[in-house]
Amino acid sequence: MKNIPIWWIYLSSILQFALCWSSSEYHSLGLDLAINGDIKQSLDYFRAAVRLEPENAGYLSDLGVSEMRMGEYEKASKRFSKALEFQPNHQVL
Repeated sequence: MKNIPIWWIYLSSILQFALCWSSSEYHSLGLDLAINGDIKQSLDYFRAAVRLEPENAGYLSDLGVSEMRMGEYEKASKRFSKALEFQPNHQVL
């Protein structure tokens, strides 16, 4: 993955809820942030994706991974359980 310019991260964090992005766009930005080490910021984007598609096991799982990496183990566990509820064969990690 390529590095995201810092100006884009700041601009998108300011405008993220004013723009009408799709769940996949929020998810993609969350992935880019997480891959580049900004786990805390990735949570906002993963949560936005989950709000738009609450039954998407992949989005729930990725949100759970970021929550786990931030030490939010109880939240992460709930996300993984919910992902498996919607897609029983989904590989959570």
